[in-house]
Amino acid sequence: MSTYKDLKTELDILINKNEHIKFKEYKPTDNIEETDIARFNLAEKLNSFLSDSKELLIIVNDAMRPTQTAEVLSELKEIISKIDYKILIATGSHRPANDAEIKIILGDIYNYSRDKVINHDSRDDITNIYLGCTKRGTEVFINRFVKEAEKVLIISSVEPHWFAGYTGGRKSLVPGIAGIKTIRDNHQHAMNPNSLVLKLKGNPVHEDIEDAISLIGLDNIFSIQLVQNSDNKICDVFTGNITESFYDAVDMAGKIYSVSAEKMYDCVIAVVPNPLDNNLYQAHKGLENTKSIMKEGGTFIMVAACPEGIGQDVFYKLLLELKDTSENIKREYHLGDHKAYKLLEFLNKNRLIIISDYVFPGLDKLEIDRYTSLTKAFYSLGRDTMEIAVIWDAGVLAVT
Repeated sequence: MSTYKDLKTELDILINKNEHIKFKEYKPTDNIEETDIARFNLAEKLNSFLSDSKELLIIVNDAMRPTQTAEVLSELKEIISKIDYKILIATGSHRPANDAEIKIILGDIYNYSRDKVINHDSRDDITNIYLGCTKRGTEVFINRFVKEAEKVLIISSVEPHWFAGYTGGRKSLVPGIAGIKTIRDNHQHAMNPNSLVLKLKGNPVHEDIEDAISLIGLDNIFSIQLVQNSDNKICDVFTGNITESFYDAVDMAGKIYSVSAEKMYDCVIAVVPNPLDNNLYQAHKGLENTKSIMKEGGTFIMVAACPEGIGQDVFYKLLLELKDTSENIKREYHLGDHKAYKLLEFLNKNRLIIISDYVFPGLDKLEIDRYTSLTKAFYSLGRDTMEIAVIWDAGVLAVT
């Protein structure tokens, strides 16, 4: 896959050779510098929270999120080494984290913590216990370890999310360690027009999650919420109650993870950062983040390696099943419908190109083009004049 330097070189050549094409580059806010995590006294705060407790459950994100979990755990290792602890990876409905990913997540505590790691399984009907029902009718099944734990530590990061408003905070619990029915019931609200990026108040996905986690009981949970810059370096940390620390982090995250465009463009070139570029299912978030600055009928060029191809088989099957989006979905909601529907809705009106070195089957049936270079993708457009926006980090939100 092309590096940032390679892509920049290709773009510069294209700009020089095509004087009638107007290019505008957008980068995320770059004046938010990395901070020294030591200044937040995380070990001291956790030690105070634990008091005389004997057991600790640590809930961390899986490898699909860029959270700098290892850096936090390194700060806390002297404290957690003195207590009986387990580490629960909040996979939601994702696949389990593999050993290589677990090494990255745990960092320098891997060698003596690997046997304490548990991958959450949303389909395990024995481990996931029923707690009750939300006001919107979501049946809440949650991993029993969080209910059995004496104390719980949650480590997460807060970024904009295309239908839940923001990631982080409460999402470590739901969908992070929830049962598959809970995730499906909650995610069906993503079809609601009020389920929008940056929107919390009145967002049915977010409000249903908050209602769901209230059934867990939050008094024994200590939360560490990170805000990271465009290079995934920690620039601020918020701690304490899971709800309060989340809302404190939201204010800064909204400023960091957005770029403002002064107009709409004929074409958008968006570079999807790792780990969102693992597959099309995840990379789709980059499309949702940045498509709003493209004119209808335009071309979206997504730079995403996608070594895992389209993603889960069920997602591809949904795409084929829902390909005709001229009618509303008349059957029961399936997990992933919201994402498949949004992608197909976009494809019905626009062209999507993926730049990747990997050959993965199925793109032709979805009428998605793939090229191995930006240059080849550009010349496939066949236009002498147009305006193109280049988003160097599709992990941020592009707005007009």
